Amino acid sequence: SNAHSDTAILFSAESEWATRSQTLPSMKLNHWHDVRDWYRAFLDAGSRADIVPLAYDWSSYKTVVLPTVLILSAADTQRLADFAAAGGRVVVGYATGLIDEHFHTWLGGYPGAGDGLLRSMLGVRGEEFNILGAEAEGEPGEIRLSSADDSAALDGTTTRLWQNDVNVTGEHAQVLATYAGEEADEWELDGTAAVTRNPYGSGEAYFVGCDLDVADLTKLVRAYLAASSQEN
Repeated sequence: SNAHSDTAILFSAESEWATRSQTLPSMKLNHWHDVRDWYRAFLDAGSRADIVPLAYDWSSYKTVVLPTVLILSAADTQRLADFAAAGGRVVVGYATGLIDEHFHTWLGGYPGAGDGLLRSMLGVRGEEFNILGAEAEGEPGEIRLSSADDSAALDGTTTRLWQNDVNVTGEHAQVLATYAGEEADEWELDGTAAVTRNPYGSGEAYFVGCDLDVADLTKLVRAYLAASSQEN
C-alpha cells in the first residue's frame, strides 16, 4: 500500500507568482486558492488528495490535477502527456497552460502549452475566454452549467469568473457539461462545452474550462474523479 493517495494536486510556485502579477486579464485569478479548493473538494467527496509541487516526480499517482497552472513549460507538458499516455488521468483546470516559463504566451489557440500538445491531449481548442465580474449594469454575473452525459452530476453548477470558449476537436472527446440557459445565451456560450473528457493513449485527460466553487467541484470529483470502490 502506498503512503500517498491516488491523486496529486499540482502546485506551481511560478503560477502562484504569476497570478499575483498585474499583467493578467483578470486580477481575480488565484492559483493557491484553486489548489486549496480542489484539495477540499476531494476531501468532501470522501477521497484523499496530496498537494505536490509540479516540479516533483508525480508519476506514481493515478490522477494529477492542474488548478490554474497558468505557466506550463514544454517539458512539463510533455511529462503530462507521457503520464496520460501510460494510463494516468490528467485534469486540466481553466486558465492553465496559457504562458511558458519565459512568460511568453503560447500561440495557436488555447490552451497552447507544448505548442499544441496540451490541446491534442484534451481534444479541445479555444480562441478566447470570457471573464465575468467586470460586468456592466444588468449583465449576468454568473453562468449555469448543464450536464451533457447521463449522470446529471453537474446540473445546476455555476461559474462566476472565467469561462473558456472552446470547440471540441478530439474525435473521441466526450462533453460532460455545457454552459446553458439565459445567462449563457447572453454571453454567446449556450451549448458550448464547459467540462470534457478525452482518451489519450492508455489514459485520459479532463478539461474543466471554468471556475467552480468547492461544492460544485465536489460534485465533479464525486461523479468522475474520486477513487471508486470498484477499482483495485
